[in-house]
Amino acid sequence: MQSPLAQDRPRTREPGSDEIDLLVLFRLVVRNFKFLALVSLAFAVTGALWSMFVMQPIFESKAMITNRTSDSRAGQLGSTVSPLIQLLSMSGGNQQVAQFQKILESRALTEAVIDEGGLLKKLNLAEDQQHGLAGTKARLAKSLEKGVFIELEGDFLTISYRHTDPQFAYEIITLYLDQLTKRIQGTMQTSAKATEIFIEKRLQEAEVSLAEVEKKYVNFQKSEGLVALPSQLGITLSAASSLRNRLIEKEMEIALYRDIIKDSSEIQRLESERLQIKTQLDKLIEGQNRTSARGSGTTGSQSNRNIEIYTPLKQTGTLSVEFANMERLYLSQIKLVELLKNQLEVARIDSKRQESGFLTIDPPTIPIYQVAPNKTIITILSGMLGILIASLIVLMMNSIRTLPRFMYRIVKTNRPKPEAV
Repeated sequence: MQSPLAQDRPRTREPGSDEIDLLVLFRLVVRNFKFLALVSLAFAVTGALWSMFVMQPIFESKAMITNRTSDSRAGQLGSTVSPLIQLLSMSGGNQQVAQFQKILESRALTEAVIDEGGLLKKLNLAEDQQHGLAGTKARLAKSLEKGVFIELEGDFLTISYRHTDPQFAYEIITLYLDQLTKRIQGTMQTSAKATEIFIEKRLQEAEVSLAEVEKKYVNFQKSEGLVALPSQLGITLSAASSLRNRLIEKEMEIALYRDIIKDSSEIQRLESERLQIKTQLDKLIEGQNRTSARGSGTTGSQSNRNIEIYTPLKQTGTLSVEFANMERLYLSQIKLVELLKNQLEVARIDSKRQESGFLTIDPPTIPIYQVAPNKTIITILSGMLGILIASLIVLMMNSIRTLPRFMYRIVKTNRPKPEAV
């Protein structure tokens, strides 16, 4: 018969006896099921209470945007273009949205959000003792950059921010979108917008030129006594022709009287009338009064008083050319201004249609439901952690050869109880 010491000696293990016996482990778990369940339940209840009363609720506000230009182009093209062109337009949209992402991730935009929203005063942040207000602002900007999540998926860009205050989270996303709009308008410029700016500048130049040409045109009319040159020339030719006929009639009457009576008062009267007619005809042809007025250096107001409806025939060629040039230049400037105005309207429509910007698909809202902590997940993970810890306790106790007597009442092991000596 073997002694008790011989019985306590460890038995020699057979080869492969160090492998885990799943059946033995399963029996061990079944025998300690109540212990495992109580520990898991205790951990689960603790995790649930912790998530409900200790952890602060976190709310998330987010927005989804896409490129407005690529979206409008896709709507305009529709099915009238090939899939290759549609693919190219989509790739252009991806590049544009990627630019939006870079702008949102820039430090300059984050600092603009801080300044625009007055976040330093709103959050009551203490001023940095070493770097002052600039250091506080830099620290807040770094915190915002870490807290704002920007995710790019194809043509869609999602921006989100989490905070314990739902109103503050909503304001942050709104400020980011507002600053993005300002940055896009200030930095990005489409070809249509560039064309609009060019046409607008050209229109301003054309309007200035039109005002100058119009002033010269009016001054030319006033200085030359022109109202309607073709009509005035017609009137002058008609008057000159009438005077010429009357002059011929007077000369014929004078010649007839001279043949009859050589010295008579009637001949003197006819000579006087012929001289008056010839003077008027010379005036229509030479324009002596106008020439003398120019030579005497009369002012514009005085020359305006001497304006007549009869244009001197001798100056008809020069005046016609000058008047035609001034009128052609004036009319061409008017047509140019009208053309540029029409082009400007077309460019504005095209620029608005192709305006570089983003389209808000999912606008930010004030969140109602919290996104963290997730009470269900925390409770489940706490329960699983309890099961894991309880299982480790059971396995550790099962591996210990000698246990206190009261431990066998709690944990049921697969080893035999030690016999009393």
